[in-house]
Amino acid sequence: MHTPQHIFSEQPQGGVRETVDLIWRRKWSILLVLVLVLLAATAFALTRETLYSATARVLVSGTGTAPGTEEPAEINLETEKGLGTSAQVVQEVADTLGIKGQVAGLHEEIEVDAITETEFLDFTYTSTDPETAAKRANAFATAYLEVRRQQILDLLESSSGALEDRLLDLNQEFAETNEELSGDTSRAQRATLQARANSLLAQITLLEERLGTSTASENFQVGQIVEPAQVPLQPSSPNYPTIGALALVSGLALSLGTAFLRERFDDRIRNIGDVEFAIQAPVLVTVPFVRGWQKRDQAILDSLNDIDAPETEPYRALRTSVTYAANQRGISCVMVTSAHAGEGKSTVVANLAVALSRAGRKVILVSGDLRRPRLHRIFPPTGEVGLTNVLAGEVEIFEALQPADFENLRVLHTGPVPGNPAELLGSNRMKTIIEELKDITDLVLFDAAPVIGLADALTLAPYVDSVLLVMDAQATRLGALSQTMHTLSSVSSDIMGGVLNKVHGARLGTYSTRYGYYPTIKPDQILPRSATAGQR
Repeated sequence: MHTPQHIFSEQPQGGVRETVDLIWRRKWSILLVLVLVLLAATAFALTRETLYSATARVLVSGTGTAPGTEEPAEINLETEKGLGTSAQVVQEVADTLGIKGQVAGLHEEIEVDAITETEFLDFTYTSTDPETAAKRANAFATAYLEVRRQQILDLLESSSGALEDRLLDLNQEFAETNEELSGDTSRAQRATLQARANSLLAQITLLEERLGTSTASENFQVGQIVEPAQVPLQPSSPNYPTIGALALVSGLALSLGTAFLRERFDDRIRNIGDVEFAIQAPVLVTVPFVRGWQKRDQAILDSLNDIDAPETEPYRALRTSVTYAANQRGISCVMVTSAHAGEGKSTVVANLAVALSRAGRKVILVSGDLRRPRLHRIFPPTGEVGLTNVLAGEVEIFEALQPADFENLRVLHTGPVPGNPAELLGSNRMKTIIEELKDITDLVLFDAAPVIGLADALTLAPYVDSVLLVMDAQATRLGALSQTMHTLSSVSSDIMGGVLNKVHGARLGTYSTRYGYYPTIKPDQILPRSATAGQR
């Protein structure tokens, strides 16, 4: 798929102006996505269960020195967090509150957080009932302190038991040493025993002091609740401001991302730069779309008595460009085609032929679309012979040419529709006819079949001097233009330029960056039916 490169005459790609233009161009889709995201967030919030959270704050205290050492005991809050949600604490809460059965559910609703660089633990309990939330948050804080106190007491008791056993051994050894001292010993032995007794006495004294510090007092504390949980007045979930803010941010990101993604792969024509990049040739003129013109198979011809009427201006501008190219590059035969059918090429070539003839140029307009001819609706023929009869050798060229209602303009109609149009258009006879037509007129204009899907225009292209592409500003896609150019380039076609047709009035400014634009034709400015015959 062709990816368009949007070219602005004043701003570089990726500039602020291009981004603003993109947002403005996609404003409705951006708004739609944003509204959908906000509605989804609202529905999500309204369907959520209303929950209340209550928090009790606990200050965790140290336990003096570590058992068996002289070093102060350290508090590891991560360990304490684990203890706060342990099975022991949960069971203690259940026992305290008299909860039976689904005890594990208590664990799912409690959250314990450690406050960084402090010795605080926050016990937060969430429930559908605000009073339950506060009651159970306080219960968890109390249960934690009780379990922690009991664990430390057990540890101290275990440590003091070991000290008592050691002290008992030392006392027994001290008694034995004293008994030896009271016996019959030599002076040297007595000195040794006395030193040993003194050492044992010092150890006993130290152990007695340590045993005294390792025994918990009645006021022994491992922490306290500094901020009991209060009954919450507002729900903690759903958090409407947070959900709204997140929805707004995500909605904007999603809508803008979608807009930029669509822009990246958008294949529509949005400005002249798109077209010129695709066809590698200038856009010669923009032709406005006619509001109120219901019958699209009728053409608007440049035949108003007032030659300065606004609807004639695009074709006069196109006439000037074609005349200049013909004079500068020696062009005397131009094929007018389009990527697909229905883009208005027959209307454009008919109006161009009239504009050229009114300027004094001798023009022969050839209906070269042998599959679905349209020029006979614009210029009603006076006979049944045409191009196919000339190709078959049944008549001469001058016998098939028919006058139009405009001086200096002759029309070579299709004639009977053949079964092999591509073969006829690619024949040597076709080449000879083109040369003969060029000898008897100033400019030959071919209304050819569309390029994509048909071989007719590709077969005819090598015999003409240049190609004029007509594009529908609303329907033509850049990918189709690229495919058309690739097809024409395979036969080395010379592209004179492009005509951007059916431009809506609201978008004329978009296409007027370099070339100016023409006002939209109003219904009351359209030619009477007698002066028109058919717009393809």
